[in-house]
Amino acid sequence: MFGSAHACGNVGLAASPKGGSRRATHSCRRVRLQLESLEDRVVPDATITLVPGSATVSFNLLPQTAPITVQVLSSLGTVNSGTAQVELLVNGQPVTEATANVSNGQATVQLPVPGALLPGTFSLLEDYLQGGSTLASAPGSLAVTPVASTGGGGAAGGGAGSGSGAGGAGQSQLQAAFEVAIDTAAILLQGNMAAEQELQIASVVFVGQSLSNDLVSDLLSHIGPAGGLAVPAIEAGIQFANSVPGQGT
Repeated sequence: MFGSAHACGNVGLAASPKGGSRRATHSCRRVRLQLESLEDRVVPDATITLVPGSATVSFNLLPQTAPITVQVLSSLGTVNSGTAQVELLVNGQPVTEATANVSNGQATVQLPVPGALLPGTFSLLEDYLQGGSTLASAPGSLAVTPVASTGGGGAAGGGAGSGSGAGGAGQSQLQAAFEVAIDTAAILLQGNMAAEQELQIASVVFVGQSLSNDLVSDLLSHIGPAGGLAVPAIEAGIQFANSVPGQGT
């Protein structure tokens, strides 16, 4: 910012034209004043703290979103700028991410969760970003819970030969779809003892019944109850089978 002012003062003595006494001369000039800009002033650094958010979702064969609420605290007051970013890590690798603007000191990020993400607890990396820089970070968590059993399925047996109550009364659409996915993977992984054992455990824990001796018939019997989830369930089963080392279709 600029301004102007007059600077005046006595410069010297001048002789009288008639040789008499001297008199003082007076001079004024305009000077230009420059004021310090606001950006040049010293502002104390803010202390930024990020309070991470966490969420819990139920297992789903289809992609879903999890709302993660992140709080951003500043020593200088309420934060109304910048963005919060959340990354979902699976086995230490980033899988999905999303951002949201910070307002009134918080942001709710709608984090995409991949379909058929098995139950468990997964790490979240949460950041506060402003002007292309990361000012604060903190870890969060996402919990994926198994589908609650509603009963009606066959009792969980100890071996792979105990038959499942195919399409039993009270079984939900999501449970039927989960069984379709497990049966599909089991069919493709026949002969792989380690993979079959994993699927056996998954069936008992998440569906409440062990694998059937007749996987094809069991698969077909659950396609109807699975409804619109049947195709994604089959795709999830194929994807799991293909992820097993040395396996392919």
